[in-house]
Amino acid sequence: SIVHGIMRDHGGTVWMESARDRGTTVTCLFPAIEGAEATTPETNPEMPHGHGENLLLVEDQTPLALIGQRRLESIGYRTVVFTDPLEARAAFAANPEDFDMMITDFSMPGMNGLLLATEMTRLRPRFPVLLITGYMDSFTPEDIAQAGICTIAKKPLTHLELAQAVQKTLALAAKAKPPAQATPGTERPSARH
Repeated sequence: SIVHGIMRDHGGTVWMESARDRGTTVTCLFPAIEGAEATTPETNPEMPHGHGENLLLVEDQTPLALIGQRRLESIGYRTVVFTDPLEARAAFAANPEDFDMMITDFSMPGMNGLLLATEMTRLRPRFPVLLITGYMDSFTPEDIAQAGICTIAKKPLTHLELAQAVQKTLALAAKAKPPAQATPGTERPSARH
């Protein structure tokens, strides 16, 4: 509670992740310092950018969800955020074609990221999913394959690492997508705007 108070007083956030027989990870995020030089997406030539893709971000901790949304939108992605995986599942089930990709945390109350990914890819096969976790040893490669997850990234992620993981996930999904079959007399659908 002392660390939480210090972080709150400084406008930051703290979160903890614990795994049995693995220990606890404590992550503290402080706000940026005014006037400090920082590499921004616009000045970092290595920073991949999106092209208006619509991402579904599922993160149960509101401060982290907002940071993720801000980072993704600053590099050209539209981002719909849910802090409740059950609400995310319901929104996706109502309109699965509205989303180009999902980024989900692993450890969440109500439904973990593996189960959420499994349900999403059942509704829309080959749906690109990026799983972000601090628990890299909590599942097997078979678990990942069965859930339909394209990419896994270890928390915490820098802005650049997040951008690269999203780009990699979208690229892997594009390679795995079967070619569209055009029906005689119809045009191929145009790219989403």
